[in-house]
Parts: sequence; structure tokens; C-alpha cells
Amino acid sequence: MATEAQYKNKIKRILNRDHTEVFVQAMATMYSNGTPDVYYEGDGACIWIEYKYYSKKLPKILDLIGKGKLSVKQAIWLERAHNNNQKVAVIVGTPTGGVILEGLNWKGEHISAELDPLLNDKEICSWIAEQVHAGR
Repeated sequence: MATEAQYKNKIKRILNRDHTEVFVQAMATMYSNGTPDVYYEGDGACIWIEYKYYSKKLPKILDLIGKGKLSVKQAIWLERAHNNNQKVAVIVGTPTGGVILEGLNWKGEHISAELDPLLNDKEICSWIAEQVHAGR
């Protein structure tokens, strides 16, 4: 059974291998409550990404606030950064793939069946690389 940390590390390994031009900085420390997990930067932009992980599959209804996956401080941080024209996203991973909730799309409920097909790890890494190479 994988954990959120293992999932983030897998994404980082793929990025480091396939997208060496993407700068990756882990942000989580015991002093940074609410700061998204990882900051990514490229030659055109940057993005802040919070990761969440479900060890089996997505629940039928994905609600990152109501089910307590995002802390109050994380939700405030993401919304503030988005409102200040920063790119933000929440990536929700599972053993079979992940989903990207860009901007404020992490708010509210999502029917998991409508989020299929899930993206594989390489697709998620390519999406991250595209976000930081805006205008290329």
C-alpha cells in the first residue's frame, strides 16, 4: 500500500528523469502549515501543487473539504494564491492513476466516475511540465 509521500516521490522521480528542465522544490516542513506540498518552476511559469492520496481508489464522491483531506489552512492558502494569479492545483492519486484539480476545482464535490479515465503518472508529469513552460 503506497502513501502520499511515496506517490509524490514517484512523480518527482519521473519529472527528474523525463523533464529535467522543471525545477522541483518540496515545501512541506513542520513550520509551513498550509503551504502546498511542492513548488514547480520552469522557463515560463510556476505552479504550487498539493497532493492527496487514496490507497485503494477514489471515493464515489470526492469532496476534499468535507471529508477532511485538505486542512483549513491548505484550503485558505490555495484559494489566496489562486486569487493572487498564482497557478495552483490539487493532484489526487490512487494506485491506478490520478486526477488533477486545477485552480479552484478542488472545491465542492466531484462524482468520481466523471473523473475517469484517471491519468497515469507520466501524463501527470507532462501536465506539470506544460504548466511551467507556458508560452513556449
